[in-house]
Amino acid sequence: MPTHSHPSAESAPVANNGRSSTVKEAGRFGLVGVLNTLIDFGIATVIAGILGGATIYFDFFGFTLTGVIIASIIGGCIAMMNSYVLNMRFTFKARDGGLRQALLFFAITGFGLIVLRPIVIHSFTDWWTVPVDLVYLASQALNLPFSRDLIFELVGVGAGIIVVWPYNFYLYKRVVFKKGQA
Repeated sequence: MPTHSHPSAESAPVANNGRSSTVKEAGRFGLVGVLNTLIDFGIATVIAGILGGATIYFDFFGFTLTGVIIASIIGGCIAMMNSYVLNMRFTFKARDGGLRQALLFFAITGFGLIVLRPIVIHSFTDWWTVPVDLVYLASQALNLPFSRDLIFELVGVGAGIIVVWPYNFYLYKRVVFKKGQA
């Protein structure tokens, strides 16, 4: 008979299965993220080449809309739609939850991209630059041809991705594609 100190043999695999399931979902989430990054970058590159990267299409009070920005927006939108479908079907194996689920997905993703990621990027490039400085010093010691500006951009964007990834994963798993939710 199972007790607190001697649980039944049947209960142990269930706890392990939950962790194993989350690890597998996190792995699939990472694969979907890599694929979406390739889609985003690939489409943006092709469209920027067609539109002319630095060609200015619109200039309004200092906001300049160039071929690169247009291409990036289109590539990002296509990658985000792909992300929704693949995360629903492949990562979390969820049923289509309709408009509510789609709106939650895009709201969570948008908040991560528009609010969280810029805060993290600014944190590493404007407020707390020690990690960036260390990466730059290491690149100089190794005679790598990276400028300080490029290091700042790469470390900032990398930090943004590292912070937004668990935020997205957790909220997609617990809110958007919650098990048992239609």
